[in-house]
Amino acid sequence: MNNYIEIYINNKFNEIPKDEISYINNLLPFYLNIKNNNLANLFAYYHYKLNYLFSFMNDKLSSNNHFNAHESRGLINIINNIENIAKELKNTEYILILIHTIQFAFF
Repeated sequence: MNNYIEIYINNKFNEIPKDEISYINNLLPFYLNIKNNNLANLFAYYHYKLNYLFSFMNDKLSSNNHFNAHESRGLINIINNIENIAKELKNTEYILILIHTIQFAFF
């Protein structure tokens, strides 16, 4: 791995709030095939955050059909971070391919 990518991954990993690192341990087994431990931890962290935010939004949908701005901005931020990481990892030994799909539900 080139030095720039290693520094980039380490910097992104260091952005994870220290009080949230313990939450990702249960998700790390999904990322065992990733050679870089910081990258595996970063993916596990985003996995945790997405699960939390989707769960929060599903709860809000079933209670009052109103989403909070803070959590909505958090979701947008996580999605943007994942997209930026995918761009940085392009043409490296770590390739992250994002598949964008839209599903519509009719009630």
